[in-house]
Amino acid sequence: MVGGAPLASGEETKPVPSTEIYDAWTVRCVAAGSDATTKNCEATHSVRNDKGAVIVHTAIGQDRKRQDGLIVVFQVPQGLLLSQPARLVAEGKVAVLAAPYFTCLQNTCLARADTTKSSLELFVPAQKGFLEVKERTGRTVRIEISFKGLAAALDRLVGQQ
Repeated sequence: MVGGAPLASGEETKPVPSTEIYDAWTVRCVAAGSDATTKNCEATHSVRNDKGAVIVHTAIGQDRKRQDGLIVVFQVPQGLLLSQPARLVAEGKVAVLAAPYFTCLQNTCLARADTTKSSLELFVPAQKGFLEVKERTGRTVRIEISFKGLAAALDRLVGQQ
C-alpha cells in the first residue's frame, strides 16, 4: 500500500533507504535485491566551504571481493596533480592512507584506496586529520577531515553487510 491505497498489480515498491548519523559521519543503507536482509551501505563525510559547497566528499563501502575489505573513495575538485595520490593523514601522522586517482568527471576527480576496517580504525584516536592533495604547481593542500563518529559508523557499516 502506498498512501493508504493498494498497489496496482505488477507495481513494485522501491526500497526505502535508512540513514543514521554518527557525529561527522553518516551511514546510509538500502536493501539490495528482492530480499530485505541484504543491504548496500556506505559511510560518508563531506567537507564544505564557507558558501556551503562540498569541496571533499568521502565514501566508505564494503569490497565484496575481499572478506574484510573496504573501499574508500575521495571526491575532490579538479586542478590537482593526478600523478600524486590523495593522502588521508591522521593528526600526528599516526596513520596514512594513500588513494591514487582513478578518474575525473566534469568538475571532480575520484581517488580510491582499498583498505580494511582495522586500518581505518587507526585514524579514530586522532579525532581529526587531513586529506592532503597536490595542486598542479606541486603545492600541498590540506583539507581537515573529522574522525568523530568514524568508529561507530564503521561498526554500523560492517554490521549491515
